[in-house]
Amino acid sequence: MNRRIFSMILALLAAGPPAASAGLVNLGTANDDNVFVLGNDSQSGSDAQGRVAVGGNATFSGGFAIATSRGGSTTTNLVVGGNYSNTYNTVNGNVVVGGNATINGPTINGNLSVGHSLTLTGYGSINGNVTYGSSISNPNTTVHGSTGQGTVASPINFAAEQTYLTGLSTALAALSSTGTVVDSYGQLTLTGSNSLFDVFHVKGSDLSAANRFTIDAPAGATVVVDVDGTVDQMANFGFNLNGVDRQHVLFNFSSATSLSLSGIGIKGSILAPSAAVAFNNGNIDGTLVAGSLTGNGESHDFQFLGDLSPGVGSSFMPSAAGVPEPATIISTAIGLALVGLGSRKRARRAS
Repeated sequence: MNRRIFSMILALLAAGPPAASAGLVNLGTANDDNVFVLGNDSQSGSDAQGRVAVGGNATFSGGFAIATSRGGSTTTNLVVGGNYSNTYNTVNGNVVVGGNATINGPTINGNLSVGHSLTLTGYGSINGNVTYGSSISNPNTTVHGSTGQGTVASPINFAAEQTYLTGLSTALAALSSTGTVVDSYGQLTLTGSNSLFDVFHVKGSDLSAANRFTIDAPAGATVVVDVDGTVDQMANFGFNLNGVDRQHVLFNFSSATSLSLSGIGIKGSILAPSAAVAFNNGNIDGTLVAGSLTGNGESHDFQFLGDLSPGVGSSFMPSAAGVPEPATIISTAIGLALVGLGSRKRARRAS
């Protein structure tokens, strides 16, 4: 074999997987959102401190405020894939709506972009530009920027995100436990010792009956609490985190089609991509991913900082779709090198 080609192959093998194959695995696009709903979202009388994304229709009322800690006219803090209805609510940042929008007395501190018809009623204010797709009605709302017709493209592919989040949830549910779960008269105590990644499997019936929830795990570790059952509940119990913090805790409800959250302050993020979530009289310190959402629960902007790659693999990322595995890249390069060597030999024979 040609020494130069042989050296190239050795270099490829010695280099191992390319740097791009390694990376943080989290909730994908949803990781930067406070509330990420794949279907419809109907909330009232509360707020979300961070960004909100809704794949279906969004109906907000009763003073519901969005991005109270993510203000700024240059960032998009509300994305709605379907129709949007808003009554006397505030959004700090840009708003993008794929369908129709009916907004009464808005306060939008940014741009408003609506894919189809836009109806503005009541007295409100939009501190940026307004773009609409087909028609506009605006008798009284003050627009401080320009108003014009144009094409509106959603910054989120909700179908792709649903595929990713559902797959991720299923993969997390299949992981083996690394810690212990003790249920003592409704007091659930989860104990893990892995400094990198701890997995716990909790029965949905035990979680529904819990009166106290404690996680003991090393500081900095990512903790996955997988909950079984199709109808689940988290209600009326307190949290105690020892070592691990709320931004490294993820509750996974892969099988749930119904999830009730009430009377509770949740310390951690929730991944429930197929569940109809009813969230009332409580708050979550993390990201809430739901199939659909109703209620007045309050969302606090604590981004999930955990890394799920020790469990599901570093290639389990939205951007990894269609990207060859490292072994494929190396074998392809070797094959091309050998093809090049063969071509050189044939050329020499021909001459």
